[in-house]
Amino acid sequence: MCHKLDVGCQVKEGIGSVVQNQFESLAREIGESAAEGLHAVSTFWITIDAPSTTTGDPLVPIRFLQSGTWFIVLALAVVSVILGGIRMAWESHGEPVRDLLRSLLTLALVTGMGSMTIQLLTSASDAFALWLVNASLPAGATFESQLGKLVANTVARGIGASGLAGECP
Repeated sequence: MCHKLDVGCQVKEGIGSVVQNQFESLAREIGESAAEGLHAVSTFWITIDAPSTTTGDPLVPIRFLQSGTWFIVLALAVVSVILGGIRMAWESHGEPVRDLLRSLLTLALVTGMGSMTIQLLTSASDAFALWLVNASLPAGATFESQLGKLVANTVARGIGASGLAGECP
């Protein structure tokens, strides 16, 4: 505190007060901008729609996946048929034929049900992620408010106005 007649001290305190107010305003603006950016970065993955394999042209993603894996599936099917034939010749009875038919039927079933299973699992994981974020919040709080508190506390403790002005807290 300055004496009322000490003009130099009054000017110094006035300038210091203006500078401190500007730094506090700047810190608040930085905190708000950081909160908005952090919110966008931390929640963008929740609001992105998952690609659908059941609407529009469902064959586009399926054809893409099949074009990259058909040769592997075909090679494994050929190997299983050859091994089934070898077992049948070795054991001289029909049990390996039943095993071979069972495995080829399983291959056809998995190939046909694959896209539906992927779609169901994708939808379930999206719903679980949204539930997990909402369940982690206190009752009545929004993600934005909690994120704002986190950023405000970080700014206040880290580079608050007194830290920017060069004073020790």
